[in-house]
Amino acid sequence: MSTYYTDREYGARPPTIDVIDGRLWAGLCSLIQTRIGDGSFGLRFPEQCSDGNGPFGCDEQSFHRLLAAEVPSVEWPLSPSEVPATPVVLDLLEFCAAAVGEPVQKSFHAFFGHYHLSWDRAAGLKRFIADVNMLFSRTPRRTGSTGA
Repeated sequence: MSTYYTDREYGARPPTIDVIDGRLWAGLCSLIQTRIGDGSFGLRFPEQCSDGNGPFGCDEQSFHRLLAAEVPSVEWPLSPSEVPATPVVLDLLEFCAAAVGEPVQKSFHAFFGHYHLSWDRAAGLKRFIADVNMLFSRTPRRTGSTGA
């Protein structure tokens, strides 16, 4: 839920939009890159620690390879300045939603300086959806072509 002044004072807008513009796309790119970086997509694309004791993050190469197969219209790496067609962005968001989980730190691996992780699927999906909906609701409405 938004905590912005305008939402509190004037009411939040529903998270619906007809056309994904450059500002929204850049925000979505940042959100996805942040989730890759914090290991959230490691639920589906785990990066395994070389000690064999479990995953510690997201394997970005595996994420990209499967994304390229399932949503071939998405260019990788994501470019905040190159906005795909709205239906393609929505496919990307569904791909990400299917892979997201909240990273849960387990044992600390001092040699590599990272935590081994597990994931809370429900919490991660809830947070991802809330963040996406926040971006959609904060973006000014535009209408236009949504063709792929």
